[in-house]
Amino acid sequence: MSDKTIQNTTVGTVQPGALTAIARKEDFLQHLQDFLDTHKTEKWCVAAIDVEHFRLYNELYGTEQGNTLLNTLASHLLDYQKTSGCPVGYWGNDDFFLCLPDDRVQQQDIVITLQTCVSPNHQDVTFFLALGLCPVSEHPEADAAALCNYAQIAVMNPDHSGSGIHRFAPAMLSRMKEQQQLLTDLERALKNHEFCFFLQPKCNSMTRAIVGMEALVRWNHHPTRGCVPPAEFMPLLESTGLVTQLDQYIWESVCQTLQKWQESGSNLVPVSVNVSVVDIINLDVPQIFSDLVEKYKLEPKLLLAEITETMLAENSTLVENTIQGLHRKGFSVMMDDFGSGYSSLNMLKDTNVDAIKLDMKLIDMNQKNHDKGVQIVESVVDMAHRLNLPIIAEGVETPEQVSMLQAADCLYTQGYYFFKPMPVENAEELLAQPNSENYWDMRRDLMRCDHRPADTSSEQTALALQAYQIFADNALELSLLNLSTGAYRVIKRDPRLSGTGLEKEEDFTNYCDRLVEDKIIHPDDADLFEDQTDLD
Repeated sequence: MSDKTIQNTTVGTVQPGALTAIARKEDFLQHLQDFLDTHKTEKWCVAAIDVEHFRLYNELYGTEQGNTLLNTLASHLLDYQKTSGCPVGYWGNDDFFLCLPDDRVQQQDIVITLQTCVSPNHQDVTFFLALGLCPVSEHPEADAAALCNYAQIAVMNPDHSGSGIHRFAPAMLSRMKEQQQLLTDLERALKNHEFCFFLQPKCNSMTRAIVGMEALVRWNHHPTRGCVPPAEFMPLLESTGLVTQLDQYIWESVCQTLQKWQESGSNLVPVSVNVSVVDIINLDVPQIFSDLVEKYKLEPKLLLAEITETMLAENSTLVENTIQGLHRKGFSVMMDDFGSGYSSLNMLKDTNVDAIKLDMKLIDMNQKNHDKGVQIVESVVDMAHRLNLPIIAEGVETPEQVSMLQAADCLYTQGYYFFKPMPVENAEELLAQPNSENYWDMRRDLMRCDHRPADTSSEQTALALQAYQIFADNALELSLLNLSTGAYRVIKRDPRLSGTGLEKEEDFTNYCDRLVEDKIIHPDDADLFEDQTDLD
């Protein structure tokens, strides 16, 4: 087949009803088998096509537009079949198949052609098309159905090459078999209660006050492997729907722990639990939360729900209804992984969450992107404050990140720099420390509400925080000063202030001298000012 034949697929017009005209599964498999039997001496590939995040496409643009996309893809494939003689097929949802030469250039042409269908210029969000390939010559014993299966495995296991084309390798099948064994182990583990949860504190980075904790699932009792990383088993749980069983177990275990703390008179902090989209689809999450706090005699504000931004993007109506249901029953909801999804600003505009957690990728900077990264973080934090949304940075691991976040007025953090996830017993010891007797829940420290109204010291501190916010919003200048080195960096400076170059000053003493010389400090106050700003 020539390059010209492939390129001809780009000029066909969309055929009305193409989706009904294209061969369905059984017919396609028969056509494919006949075609391969007839062309045994030539090198062919069977390809599976996948529109990544097709559900999100339907959510953003509507099912009618989604059906139009499928019809357009079918029309292009039918054009390809007409010019090349190669079979094409459609198996439902967004699953298309075709047979094509085992030639990289021609395969790339197909991807480029079909990609233009997926991402027309008017779209706000870019979607990508992937091709999973199974070379027929490498699997001489496989029939048409097996070849299609291998192609699907390839498209579901991308090699991260960035080209959108992924070739099947036997190792992919081995990984699937390992996953199947892991799934069997998971089902047993759920029955035998091999899972537990660790707690990772969220704290005020300046006062070190713990404002809450997050329950993180752990599988520490596998019979042969011992501890299994969450990144290995959680995706499998979510894809099979078993995550609902695990989540309900963790939710109840957390409530049991909170009840134990409450009855023993221990310091209480709210604990947040993760809620997956599978939970929302299959469960009445607000009612389950309500039943749990009633069963264990807890206030709803002690149990928080965390949902990811991606969940909101892909299932906005369903998730928003769940958030409203949780609010009606007195629960707060945090948006997790903010900044990692598809439409962060729309999420803030359209979703009524109570706090947001800044995704760790936003604060993971290198020398090249540091300046731009800091500006993005500062803008997101400022936007959250203007919307009266508490914001917490997760994945904080270094003192530089802490300083950057504090300078950006993001005081609340969760990460290894302060606390690693710890067993419940260690968390209890942390809460029992004498210097940590006055704990605020998240809404107390961030939203001026408290489940301990008799705590007057918290009231005074909350007023101080509120006063600081008013000051920060109206100050002529906010700056970061290192008392050890004298290094000085202006964070925000009103452009109406006189003097040039002040925002670039790096030495505090020189900076203060310039303020006096330029008479920004009144001459009558100069001596007092110099005394009070003497670092020694």
